Amino acid sequence: MLQAAAVAVVAALVLWRYFETPRTLTRWHTKGQFAAISATDRYDVLVVGGTPSGIAAALAAGRRGARVLLVDPHPHLGGDVVYAMLNQFDVPIRPGQATPVHGIFAEFFDQLGVAFSIDEAQRLFESTVQANPNIEVMTRTRAVQALKNESKVVGAVLKSAPDPTLGAAFGEATTPKEKQREVLATVVVDATNDADFAARAGAGYYVGREIANRDKKMQSAGLLFSVSGVNWEQVKEYVRDKRRMRRSDIHQHLKKSTIKTLPIQSARQKSASITPASWTVSTAFQARVQSPFEYSMRGAKAFRLAALPDMDHPRGPRIDTRKSGQSLPLAWLRLGGAHGNYAWERGDIVKAYKPHGADVLCLSINFGRQNDGSVVLNTVNILNVNGLDAKSMQHARQEAMQELPFFMAHLRRAMPGFAHSKLKQVAPELYIRETRHIHGFYSIKVEDVRAQSRFYDRVALASYPLDLHPYTKGQINPYSPRRYYYALPLRSLVPRAVDGVFVASRSLSATYSAAGSCRVIPITMAAGEAAGAAAWLCATKSISPHQILGNDPTYLRQLQNNLREGGADIGDDIPQLVLQSAILRAKHRVFQRRTALH
Repeated sequence: MLQAAAVAVVAALVLWRYFETPRTLTRWHTKGQFAAISATDRYDVLVVGGTPSGIAAALAAGRRGARVLLVDPHPHLGGDVVYAMLNQFDVPIRPGQATPVHGIFAEFFDQLGVAFSIDEAQRLFESTVQANPNIEVMTRTRAVQALKNESKVVGAVLKSAPDPTLGAAFGEATTPKEKQREVLATVVVDATNDADFAARAGAGYYVGREIANRDKKMQSAGLLFSVSGVNWEQVKEYVRDKRRMRRSDIHQHLKKSTIKTLPIQSARQKSASITPASWTVSTAFQARVQSPFEYSMRGAKAFRLAALPDMDHPRGPRIDTRKSGQSLPLAWLRLGGAHGNYAWERGDIVKAYKPHGADVLCLSINFGRQNDGSVVLNTVNILNVNGLDAKSMQHARQEAMQELPFFMAHLRRAMPGFAHSKLKQVAPELYIRETRHIHGFYSIKVEDVRAQSRFYDRVALASYPLDLHPYTKGQINPYSPRRYYYALPLRSLVPRAVDGVFVASRSLSATYSAAGSCRVIPITMAAGEAAGAAAWLCATKSISPHQILGNDPTYLRQLQNNLREGGADIGDDIPQLVLQSAILRAKHRVFQRRTALH
């Protein structure tokens, strides 16, 4: 009985794995069959995915002399920038702080800026790739199978869909059929957003927040759209304005502060009594225990508002205080901000809007102005979207489309500069933030991001908050929007179960919470550059990704030195936040501020 039960369990697991795995997987070849593939179909590096990270990978490998083939199913390169209309780079910009821009991403950022025209970005992506003679591009092409020799990927089966306009151009009644081609490559870089190729090749993965909840839900997806008739000057004037902070604002500010024991003063004490000695810091805080919900509300009613801007909190710089003639100063909260063609509002505009769709929610608005004067908005989100299911994405997009007329009417009433605005264009694809998380040799964790880790196998500097969009309605990101500097380890780009592949996209190896930071374009492009350079090294030294991570550190050091020489910042000198020094500086600023007021 026990043996029969064990056999049944094993059979069930096998069947589950069979149906859970993408049906098109791998094709095994013998050495004789490999020899039959022509030299023109042999490449040093195959990059699957014309996303920004795929472009960075192709450029990194091609500029080092590797023969590269870059394939993408779309007619144009650019991924989410072009097809989800994501015309805003997630680069934290704050006065007096370094911007984490480096390597190949910096080349595009310097020409495009934080927000940009989508057409301009597409042309820049394509012209930069075309300028490199070592890179061959195949658009309208899918990698449908992985070619494997035992556990190592050695190539792919490609299917190319011809341009649908070709049939009409040549007077044919129907368009030509898909063409299939087998190519060999020393290394494959999977730069698809969902790690489709690596999953087909046999890499292990989990979906959405599966490690924490069996529902496998993914972060809400976005539908971006552009609007014409916007008065940009009025938008900037609004987001740069301030309003007086309400008590609820102050409580939210304290709740997300990283200081656990706050500088509290009794209402009976005189204002002049605030001195550096009145600041206290808990032992847990000194040990860098920074839960976003650990704080003290004791005496919060008498808390000195003048100290708010100096707290270790990301919205500190957005708060102004001034002497009001009363015993306590007033606190003013900035309504947003603007930088060039980019602007954002902190959520006041969308708070009053009630979505009509059951799964629709509108988050604080990010604005990206284009050269023609139109403005792209990133605000409308849809819950319960499976980014791996075409029907789910189609249904979600339809629901969001039905929401747009109502939301546009609200913007015309509520948002300064939008009184005469009109809907111009809607993104052809949803902006999917999360699907697979590959099982790599190392999975980046929240603790790594918070500790600003500098791994021994670091290959790229990363910097972004732990930005988790809602999984359900009413859910709030449990992490403060504080920016962290940390390094990406090469191990997070290498699938454990299959060799010959790097994963350089939002699906790299990370927990679902840490992926909230790793998923943005500047970081995935840095990962792509590292993967492209590593793929070139594999082709040059006739080694595999797993061998780079072997016991001999020679190859890893060669890769790191090569990345440094190429202008990439691999995180050698992460801007460390020395907590005690930061606290002392904050104490001194508060003391100076209070002294100046009396």
